[in-house]
Amino acid sequence: MDVLEKEVEMTKRNKKPFSLIMFDLDHFKNVNDYFGHAAGDMVLKRVAEIVKERIRKTDCFARWGGEEFIILLPETSLNNVSDIAEVLRLKISTAKFDDVDNVTASFGATDFKESDNIDTVLLRLDNMLYEAKNNGRNCVCAG
Repeated sequence: MDVLEKEVEMTKRNKKPFSLIMFDLDHFKNVNDYFGHAAGDMVLKRVAEIVKERIRKTDCFARWGGEEFIILLPETSLNNVSDIAEVLRLKISTAKFDDVDNVTASFGATDFKESDNIDTVLLRLDNMLYEAKNNGRNCVCAG
């Protein structure tokens, strides 16, 4: 949240865009229930590695809670963030996770608009994530 607050202030001052991605591992409770929490932890770590391999050093990647993650991408437009989210979705869905085999994730993406504050951009981001889940999961919704 501290990084997000600073980025909002920088954007208001410099008028440079930033975007956000939020994603959630689909049916992750089933991974923990069927394969155990150690396997679930391995999946979370591997997903984090996949994301870190793709994003820039200037991007901020954090666990938002449980199996939900958020990425702040400075100087990134909505078109670009949609493409990045799709690449990440594909990389996660095609990765192998030892005993678990594979997992998928649902992605929401949005950009910060001039009329936004932290609450409005996070609400829109959350809505995009839930739209992805409602569209059958393992997809990206941006807006």
